[in-house]
Amino acid sequence: MAPSTERTRLAALERGQGDLVCAMLPEWFAGPFDWSQPMLPEGEVILTAARAKRPSSLADLRGLTIGTVHGFVYPELEQALGSGFVREDAPNAAANLRKLNQGRMDYAVSNQR
Repeated sequence: MAPSTERTRLAALERGQGDLVCAMLPEWFAGPFDWSQPMLPEGEVILTAARAKRPSSLADLRGLTIGTVHGFVYPELEQALGSGFVREDAPNAAANLRKLNQGRMDYAVSNQR
């Protein structure tokens, strides 16, 4: 889940005061929400620095540091990598892109959009 703005939206949903939320996935929340079918496809991609070896599967990332966003949950990565999912949390996706460009890490997960 994203920082304060997203938490505010979630709180509104929990109180039954919201009916449309963008850029959120049901897997991120344990609450009893009545999710509709998505209006736009939502997905995640692994970004790879040009200097790094491109993974051919998620399993290739086991044990390697992956840039993630603090507070976000990544069910597919957690399931595929298990204890080999090594997170490097940043405050947002833009910070992960900066880290990639600066050579501070080789991989990051980002929203498909």
